[in-house]
Amino acid sequence: MGWDYSIVAHKDKQRVAEAITFLDKAGYTKEDVRRFMVEIWFRDWRWEKYSQRPTLNLLLQEIGKLRVVFPKTSMPVTGTSKAARSLSAVNEFLSSPIFI
Repeated sequence: MGWDYSIVAHKDKQRVAEAITFLDKAGYTKEDVRRFMVEIWFRDWRWEKYSQRPTLNLLLQEIGKLRVVFPKTSMPVTGTSKAARSLSAVNEFLSSPIFI
């Protein structure tokens, strides 16, 4: 979600691992997290007004909207917009060793 995992503090790495475990047990995939960013977060007022990335707590609280509000199809984000750059950071984060 835009974090550089290599510079995340050890205690925060633990929180990330716990969040990943929770999401996995709840049946969410990497693609669901990407869809959350594209279909939910990039439409959220916090993103639109402040370009604020979601915290782990916000992700865990709000990812359920993904299955309720939007169909299975994703909206592609392309180009050099803030959303496209941030999604690129999400993809890089999801490629970190903790997800592999």
